[in-house]
Amino acid sequence: MDEIGSNTAQGLSEREAAERLKFEGYNELPSADHRNFLHSLLDVFREPMFLLLTASAAILFAAG
Repeated sequence: MDEIGSNTAQGLSEREAAERLKFEGYNELPSADHRNFLHSLLDVFREPMFLLLTASAAILFAAG
């Protein structure tokens, strides 16, 4: 832990935390592109479970 400049017993000081926040930004994953409703709906239709349920319903409907 010494290579990143923190003390494991006390952690970062307020000043160090503020400097890292300014330099590195927030600790969060980059967000994906904004998806619209149609794109999300198409992803649902491509799900294997949805396709399996749809095929099963079609077979049951055709069988009577």
